[in-house]
Amino acid sequence: MQAPKAAGALPQTVTSPIIYAGQKLASCGSDKTVRIWSRDSSGRWLCSAILEDCHTRAVRSCCWSPCGQYLATASFDATTAVWEEQGGEWEQVGTLEGHENEVKSVAWHPDGNLIATCSRDRTVWLWEPVDACDYECVDVKHGHSQDVKMVQWHPGGQVLASASYDDSIKLWTEDVEGDEWNCAQTLGGPGGGHTSTVWGLAFEEGGAHMVSCSGDLTLKIWQCEMDGRQPEWKLASTMSGYHTRTIYSVDWSKLGVIASGCGDNAIRLFSGDKGVSSDGCASGCASYRMLTSVEGAHSLDVNCVKWNPQDPTILASCGDDGLIRMWSYKPDAVAGTSE
Repeated sequence: MQAPKAAGALPQTVTSPIIYAGQKLASCGSDKTVRIWSRDSSGRWLCSAILEDCHTRAVRSCCWSPCGQYLATASFDATTAVWEEQGGEWEQVGTLEGHENEVKSVAWHPDGNLIATCSRDRTVWLWEPVDACDYECVDVKHGHSQDVKMVQWHPGGQVLASASYDDSIKLWTEDVEGDEWNCAQTLGGPGGGHTSTVWGLAFEEGGAHMVSCSGDLTLKIWQCEMDGRQPEWKLASTMSGYHTRTIYSVDWSKLGVIASGCGDNAIRLFSGDKGVSSDGCASGCASYRMLTSVEGAHSLDVNCVKWNPQDPTILASCGDDGLIRMWSYKPDAVAGTSE
């Protein structure tokens, strides 16, 4: 990857950059604010808005609505705020309250009709809009035994995945009546699951595979297979030996490239060779290899990596050094090098 210039520097830890539509980026951090970054005609990323005076503790996660008009922000103050952009100005239009402890992650359903949140209180909540400014909780899930670190929707919206401090991933699906979400499968425990906190996960664009990252220093690829009429997720591959500290973040680009952000301050990229099976893989899965490692991508822990959904050659990263960095990925570059 080509070495970047910093898009911006914040006084404290940045925990989550998310790009929308190639021209906007939202970041949040321990300074209790959310910043909106916009790309100008010369390609520079400039801070266009600061969302503040809402949360009273660190903002841990932020997520754009599918239409891009709304932004949800999850905070350690146990609330989630919903913001709306109107004529270039941002206004808080909703507050989601109910979690007993820090809200660790927020995710908007692909059709925009549900918001998922998760918390240190070990629960996953599902929220539905009553109107443009009001949301109600329609379901609360209690399946995890420890903090829930992340929630992520499957691209098709049929599955909600949650990752936890209890070393497991749970996959939630809606019942036939459509009024409750149930745990369809738990990925964890002996026989291939993670052996430490699962910090993050991401689906590939088509939704047939999912990647997860953990404090056990591994990335795991999960493949969806049909078991009769029910889909079942099975471990397809484990990537180990590449990371030396906790892997905090992972994302899958439209080009099929997996990016990981780690506590060893590095960013690594991986790719799968489709049709080539490796030892221990589920039937028909790919063999994964590391393309490149960017050592010292940040001077402190890399907390989050996100690919641009419109331009899969652009990667955003953030870290405990308070910086957001924008990276240019060159698919034809020699693997294992960075410029």
